[in-house]
Amino acid sequence: MNVPIREAHQSLAERLFLTLRGEIVEGRIAAGSKISEPELARRFNASRGACARL
Repeated sequence: MNVPIREAHQSLAERLFLTLRGEIVEGRIAAGSKISEPELARRFNASRGACARL
């Protein structure tokens, strides 16, 4: 699998941020809506700490 260098060096928090930002821009998440940290952790199979850094 070819992963661009810039993506390979991103932290989990950075990847989560970019994913969420993309979903907001695309209208899949309403701008200004509340996002649950525990829900994000489950959705992305990540620790709540990584989600808290967003």
